[in-house]
Amino acid sequence: MNVRRRWAAIVLSALCLVFGLVVPASAQASITSTGPLTTITTTPDLNCAVNHVDDTAGEFYANTACGTFVALNGTLYGPASIPAGSALGSYTPYTSAGQTSGGGGNVNDPYRITTTVTLGDSGVSLTQVDTYVTGQASFRTDITLTNNGPSSVSGYVYRAADCYLANSDSGFGSVGGDGRIGCTNETRAEEFVPITGGSTYFEGGYSETWSMVATQQALPNTCRCDERIDNGMALAWNVTAVSGGSQVTVSTATSFGTSTTTTDQVEVVQASTGISTNAQGQVTFNVSRPSTRDLTITIRPTVVPGCDILSVTIFHNGLSYPASDPEGDGTWTATIPRSQLAEADITYSVTDTCGTRTGSVGRVTFYDPSGVITDASTGAVIPDATVTLHNVPGWTAQTASNTGPQTCETVDTRGPGGWTQPAPASDGVVAAVSSGTFTPDVNPQQTDLDGRYGWDVVTGCWYVTVAATGYAALTSPVVGVPPEVTDLDLALTPTGGTTASGVTRLAGAERIATANAISQDLWAAGSADVVLLARHDNFPDSLAGGPLAVAAGGPLLLTPSSGLFVTTAQEIMRVLPSGGHVLLLGGVAALSEDVAFDLMDLGYTVSRADGATRYETAVMVAQMTASSPSTIFIADGNTFGDALVASSVVPAMGNATVVLTAGTTLPASVADYLDANNGASWFTIGQAATAALGNEDASFVGVDVPDTSRQVAEAFYPQPTGFAIASSENFPDALAGSAHAGRLLIPLLLSPTSGMTSSVLGYLQANAPFQTAYLYGGTAALSDQVAQQAANVVG
Repeated sequence: MNVRRRWAAIVLSALCLVFGLVVPASAQASITSTGPLTTITTTPDLNCAVNHVDDTAGEFYANTACGTFVALNGTLYGPASIPAGSALGSYTPYTSAGQTSGGGGNVNDPYRITTTVTLGDSGVSLTQVDTYVTGQASFRTDITLTNNGPSSVSGYVYRAADCYLANSDSGFGSVGGDGRIGCTNETRAEEFVPITGGSTYFEGGYSETWSMVATQQALPNTCRCDERIDNGMALAWNVTAVSGGSQVTVSTATSFGTSTTTTDQVEVVQASTGISTNAQGQVTFNVSRPSTRDLTITIRPTVVPGCDILSVTIFHNGLSYPASDPEGDGTWTATIPRSQLAEADITYSVTDTCGTRTGSVGRVTFYDPSGVITDASTGAVIPDATVTLHNVPGWTAQTASNTGPQTCETVDTRGPGGWTQPAPASDGVVAAVSSGTFTPDVNPQQTDLDGRYGWDVVTGCWYVTVAATGYAALTSPVVGVPPEVTDLDLALTPTGGTTASGVTRLAGAERIATANAISQDLWAAGSADVVLLARHDNFPDSLAGGPLAVAAGGPLLLTPSSGLFVTTAQEIMRVLPSGGHVLLLGGVAALSEDVAFDLMDLGYTVSRADGATRYETAVMVAQMTASSPSTIFIADGNTFGDALVASSVVPAMGNATVVLTAGTTLPASVADYLDANNGASWFTIGQAATAALGNEDASFVGVDVPDTSRQVAEAFYPQPTGFAIASSENFPDALAGSAHAGRLLIPLLLSPTSGMTSSVLGYLQANAPFQTAYLYGGTAALSDQVAQQAANVVG
């Protein structure tokens, strides 16, 4: 505690009491609200003051030891007075040029204070706009410099404060990955959060903070975070404003949250929930209503030297959820059941032998209008569908007394048949991002793993349009809010199946659904002996999986790394009898233990092919495919095209396998495998593998990947009766397709999305007519042009 400063504060309070000091309304502008920030004040010369609902004192020392400063061409400008700010030295006070206030305190019309000052005779003016929405724990500040002078100016804009948070004049520091800087103690944290990039920061003693501003230089990006001191904080931006009325704007937020005096790592696991962070650093979990998944929180507490962790607890909506550390590795996890999720904050506490600290995880927000997108034929959910939100200007939600023209049905006024009022598409407009009329501030959005979407919107009439690969586009009925809308469920009509005469397109709304469609084309219910499972968004561990799927007798399916995808689980249960075996391609970095646990919960046995590298994994898969191969194909493992072409042709060779190079380098594990099978013939596929082996006499190297696929098809399928096409631009459809084409003993050819290359088309025309043709993936993977080219060679 600084005794001199404390005395000064007492004297000021005494003067106010004795003399009944009242600051005239015209002297400063204030925002008052129900909180949590009950008062936000900006003086005419840009001091700032904030009061929090839980505190008796202001959040900055002597209320106004906070402000905006500008250093231009060697002169520092700032508020006329900063309490205990002597370290600023001599500087030039701003000249007030006016101040206004207004607003309604909501997202569409926030409270605002607009303050204008001039900077001496520099010809530069500064306009600062502070905005606040009732209920938020932060406010925004936009600072605009206008140069009306004859010459260009450059320097720094500072936002600096002497912290006095939660009625205390001492605390620790904090730094965020986004450049935020803060003061924190056992109760609360206050931070300057940069919205405009390129800022520098400082946290240290309050006098040090003012000294840093006085240097008129960039801040040093340092923090005395672990020291309890009488501290301050600052951000700075380097700015340049040329003459002639040019402007430059920097923006920041001032945030007040629950304290975390030690930085603990927080992770959230809920596959069906979107997570967003706004400019103020507040985390929101966008949960559908009702939630379909539990919310798992993982805390990795920082161990303070000499302080042993005793317990970690998660708090939500008045309930506590003790966390556990079953592995003893310092990772504490707790799960909030879906039935107990509420629109409320999530916080945590860490108790160690030195005390207890608390922190904020975020806030759960339920969104409406919301719903689920499904397949009209099967009822399966459709992940990754694109949903676009539209508003109808001039229309209002119906009430009991107003159901006339330009109104829309609500939950209270709709009929027993549900939502039936057609959307007035000619009057509707796409809801504009950053309009403040909906959250999350994303439009369009993709449906999550459960096919869900949702926004929280202001009063009015709304509808959505939906698009998904393999389905006809759809426009929803128009709905009115309020009350909330949580059942705007929509079913899309598939457009897949036979694309043109004799051509079968196997496609779903996204890559996982396409793999399921490929499986369904080949495998009847309960007919598979095994299922191979690969990660849906990365290929390294799965490139050699196609031949093993054919040899073992089952499909190759896809799932996210974090857990078993619901439609993947449905397809496994359809094709593989209970008690059957599922082989995971890759270690836990590729497919987490949760995937294995989900499968075991369904009654399946699980094993892995999990080498230390993708090359070792491929060798393991090859050893499972054939114990003593007579033919070995070798392709580059750093890309997918050559390896998947090789995988599709292995079954045609009978006793064959695929292994991988690391580009033009032969990994030791692969060299050992080749040495152990030195009686086998081997072929290199693609330029990189050929260079790694020096195998020009037994290689297939095209001018591009489609041409390489053509060369392989010509060599190993001299008289084909059918063929399959997959995209050369992404791996998932070709991966699942390699097992399909391999089992059918037809060549797999690769094509750009827009149309087949002349090389591939020439091969097909030379071998036409074909009896069958397959396209793997929707029109986003292989266009209608590809389908027509395929149809032209099918007789």
